[in-house]
Amino acid sequence: MLLEQGADGGDRIPDSLQAMIGARIDRLPAGAKIVLQRGSVIGRTFWAGAIDHLSPEYDADELEDLLDDLLLRDLVTREERSTIGGEAAYRFKHVLIREVAYGGLSKSGRAEYHTRFAEWLREKADKEVIEIRAYHLDQACLLYAELDGHPPEELARTAAKALASAGKRALALESNLSARKLLLRSVELESTLGRRFLAARAAWQLGDLPVVRDEMTVLVAEAAAEGDRAIQSRALTALSEVAASLDGELVRAAELAQTRRSRSSKPTITTVASGRSTAVLVWRDGPDARRRPKSICSRRSRPREPRRGRTTKRGPRFSWPGSTSAAWKRTRPSRSSTARSRSPKKAAASSPARAPHSRKAAFIACEGSTRRPRAG
Repeated sequence: MLLEQGADGGDRIPDSLQAMIGARIDRLPAGAKIVLQRGSVIGRTFWAGAIDHLSPEYDADELEDLLDDLLLRDLVTREERSTIGGEAAYRFKHVLIREVAYGGLSKSGRAEYHTRFAEWLREKADKEVIEIRAYHLDQACLLYAELDGHPPEELARTAAKALASAGKRALALESNLSARKLLLRSVELESTLGRRFLAARAAWQLGDLPVVRDEMTVLVAEAAAEGDRAIQSRALTALSEVAASLDGELVRAAELAQTRRSRSSKPTITTVASGRSTAVLVWRDGPDARRRPKSICSRRSRPREPRRGRTTKRGPRFSWPGSTSAAWKRTRPSRSSTARSRSPKKAAASSPARAPHSRKAAFIACEGSTRRPRAG
């Protein structure tokens, strides 16, 4: 109700309400106004330690007095719990107060405070709040781009790294749309093959197969040019599935799957993607495609070498239907059935004699075996 639609279609604060809130902020003491504006850069909720980091010209006692003044004027409230341990949290009384206070800062001031607040987050809790840190770094890059045409190189590199980490976490949590946006923004700031593959993988999870086909095709060519066989193998796996499910080209999908197997450089990648490639072959050739030749089996499906001194025949851990090892396993009697068929006496007779446990027992055993019977 307090918002109205502007000329560009977006929501904006009505002029009368904005002027009223702005006049109230302008009547604040200079120190309280500065604290309020710097807190608006952080967000609806801000922390006293962050304000201290952004305001080196004030000591801790002065900042505490300024925050108490804002509390008395009913512009902010104190939060009972804080998401960052050991830091007192404050919250704007209304979101419009925060918007008007943020609008009173220049773009250069906003960019500077966003960057410095991201540094404070990295020192306090980097991994726990990586999404918040990535957002503030991204905002600083956008503001510097509006002012100078492009953000500073070091800032852009740091923001791209933080955005990529946030995108990986979102992808792991299956928040695929957020992951896609974060990773695309990371690629815009600093493009790498790994980040582009993750962005295409997020599109894959979203089901946008035409985009996956276009991006993975470019990735295969560039990864081959740079010699990154891991990215090339994974991109070929994605292309094989897209060719089978989107275009229905099973022959093309099988060719891509075989190419991926021949160019894979790591056993782990072969193990992970072998199931997908086999599925592509099954789509093309039917269930008989599961009988893979020995040359393309993964390491886990190959038979183990017999141990030294072991004469028992042992087959592979995994055997395909119709193989020799599977037939041998069907005809081989189990140990439990063999043990039940033998009687206790036969088992005792066939088992070797136990070693004597004392010298006396050894002497009696020897005497019993060599003593001749007495004449009657």
